[in-house]
Amino acid sequence: MRDCDIHKTARVHANCNLVRVTMGKNSYMGNNNSVMDTNIGHYCSIASYCAIGGGNHPTDWVSSSPYFYNNNYQQGDKKASNLFNSGEKVNIGNDVWIGENCFIKSGITIGNGAIIGAHSVVTSNIPDYAIAVGVPAKIIKYRFDFDIIEALLKIEWWDFSKSELAEYSDLFSNPVTFINRYNEKIKSLENNQ
Repeated sequence: MRDCDIHKTARVHANCNLVRVTMGKNSYMGNNNSVMDTNIGHYCSIASYCAIGGGNHPTDWVSSSPYFYNNNYQQGDKKASNLFNSGEKVNIGNDVWIGENCFIKSGITIGNGAIIGAHSVVTSNIPDYAIAVGVPAKIIKYRFDFDIIEALLKIEWWDFSKSELAEYSDLFSNPVTFINRYNEKIKSLENNQ
């Protein structure tokens, strides 16, 4: 790990190469992952053998080699004058599940609650609560109806305290009941003010 900020409750398993990565609370990463320039939210599940982020190469230059745009590759030779931006950050929302052996291109955003199927190649942004699979990854469906998605995004349960999670955790298997109970509590608190 180099230049990383991993939350104390997050877990990174063996043989992972992480460079400039942030990882939120209670997220985990399986074995043998390579992750660069990536922000990972809370409660994310990343399986093994994934490649996330990392550099791009110029496709419209005479050469795609980093020797011509990255001074770290020039070994004291003439400095590169036309530095190429080799990569943007990957942003992975909260409660995202990424299956085994996935590739996620630099600059991609994966929305909250999204699922990326195993062996997928993600080359475009994935919206909140979408399930995407394939090469390249395509959205096959959404986890919930849009009204449920909207409610979950408004609630932002991933920012709950431990006591709030304990209060609602038995309802996580039923999103509608969870949303209704949460909204009832908020309404009750507002009425008591």
